[in-house]
Amino acid sequence: MKYISRKLDNMGMSNIWREQLSQNKDFSKDTKIIKNITTRLQDITSQAIISTVEDNEGKLIFFKQMKKDHKFETYLLIKNFENRRAITKLRTSSHKLEIETGRYNNIPRDQRICKNCTLNKIEDEYHLLFECHMHGIERKNSTNI
Repeated sequence: MKYISRKLDNMGMSNIWREQLSQNKDFSKDTKIIKNITTRLQDITSQAIISTVEDNEGKLIFFKQMKKDHKFETYLLIKNFENRRAITKLRTSSHKLEIETGRYNNIPRDQRICKNCTLNKIEDEYHLLFECHMHGIERKNSTNI
């Protein structure tokens, strides 16, 4: 019982516990209270995730640009597994672009240049998706998806 009381208190919802004790009620079946607690837990989790991403200056740069809030991402509904996996890899930096492989090999960020084009730019997710000449055809065809 103390565990639940402490958790509610940490979430700023100790009033629920006090009301339950004072009214001698079991709120565990009260859907409104359960919904409020669930919403509060989701808010706390979202704030923690966003804060962690905002404080990170390394690997999560592209992720920070793409993800502004904590919610279900519709790309996860893409039926084609390979397409869904490719997007997931880009979003989580689980790919083989120079920005990532250079990090593993301790290559300075400004030297992680794209080897597929002559733009002499860092090969990161943005470059791959919007700039690299090697992927121009795919970029053009993607407007038909």
